[in-house]
Amino acid sequence: MGLESLEKIETIPINEVVDDKLEPLADSSNECVESASLEDVENLQSRYEGAEFVTDLEMSESIADYLENVEEILPTPRALLDQLWILIILFVYSVLNKIEISNVGTIKRKNSYLSNRYLKFKRKYETDIATFFHNNMYEAITYSIMIYEDFNRPYIVRCIEYLFFYLRKGVYSLGIMQYQTNKYITNKDSLLLAMKKIARDGKTIIEEKDKYYISDDYPRGFASLIANKYNSGDDTYGYEVAEIFDYIYTKFYSNTNDKKCVVIDFNE
Repeated sequence: MGLESLEKIETIPINEVVDDKLEPLADSSNECVESASLEDVENLQSRYEGAEFVTDLEMSESIADYLENVEEILPTPRALLDQLWILIILFVYSVLNKIEISNVGTIKRKNSYLSNRYLKFKRKYETDIATFFHNNMYEAITYSIMIYEDFNRPYIVRCIEYLFFYLRKGVYSLGIMQYQTNKYITNKDSLLLAMKKIARDGKTIIEEKDKYYISDDYPRGFASLIANKYNSGDDTYGYEVAEIFDYIYTKFYSNTNDKKCVVIDFNE
């Protein structure tokens, strides 16, 4: 566009300029409030309270669901009782196993003790015992009584018994075989006296075997009867000596031919 064109533009008088001033809007907020009816306010309040109630209800349902889940996780009293019984059973089982293991260890120690005592006494008295009996069953019975008496009356106790014998005369159990006598005897004396008694008692039992209800091929029963006669004042003596005999006879005389109860001849 050229300058000529610009000159052709009609100039607008200044007094005709449009007044573009904006008139302030009238404050109609009061009118709106006034126009809102009381009923509308009550409806709005009712909706708010309703929404609040729904929210509380949903929260209560959520808490209830959570508690139900917690009840599923935590064990019931019945389940706790069942678990308690299981623990008790496991504890008892463990204790019984320990007892069993302990018993096995005790048996091993007992058998080891019996073997050691037998070998010790055999080295010391084998000639005397074997020469007197010539029978493995009687030998095993004699060693069994010797081991039992030595266990219950060890060396120190036997020394005290000899002391009492010297201080006050009377009948005492003396020597390794604890033979009752009113005379002084050594260990070998007590062994010889004991072997004679064992032989006599064995003869009596065999001759009266119907009375004792014993068969000729029952070494343990024979040993128990002889032990009961050897020490009649103790009801358990025969059984305990027979236990020792059973181990000694089985371990050290398993190949013997002396399996029958026989009479031993000897000079009184």
